[in-house]
Amino acid sequence: MASEFTRAMLARIKEKGGWTWVFDQLGEGKTLGAVAKEIEVSRSFLGNYIRRNKKLSELKHAAWKDAAGYHAERGLEILESVSTKDVVHSKDDLMKAKHLSEYHRWLAEKYDSEFFGTKAKPGTSINLQIGDIGALHIQAIKEARRITAGRKVEAEVITEGGDRQPVDAEIVSEGEDNG
Repeated sequence: MASEFTRAMLARIKEKGGWTWVFDQLGEGKTLGAVAKEIEVSRSFLGNYIRRNKKLSELKHAAWKDAAGYHAERGLEILESVSTKDVVHSKDDLMKAKHLSEYHRWLAEKYDSEFFGTKAKPGTSINLQIGDIGALHIQAIKEARRITAGRKVEAEVITEGGDRQPVDAEIVSEGEDNG
């Protein structure tokens, strides 16, 4: 049974137009926090309520996919607002517009990566720098020796005649006399 607080939230959602209103707001680019504020609950309370209901969660993701278009358009609008020839904008205004536009583009990519995401094209190369591979290899060998030192293992000795004879052996760490 829903708590009094949950029932009050659901009543306010109904007054606004129901869940259609909630998801329309999200689809228009409003944040979950802004929607929650309008229905007088916290962002986490509304988010958790939606997340616990599979259908509502699916609708939220669909709304965010719709919001991707809004964010792509908003990024363009921001850039167009500072690209007029008639007005001289400060360097700070231009940098702010650039960052806001990039943020909206990032949101569009996150909300709908299939449409707005960047995909590697065939033949695209990616350079990955991992440092000195030789040093990493030596470090891994040393760590393996440290971990395995003193352990008993089963081994075989191959005689001059080619016969294999099982022997008990112990792994010794570097520097120990194994004579």
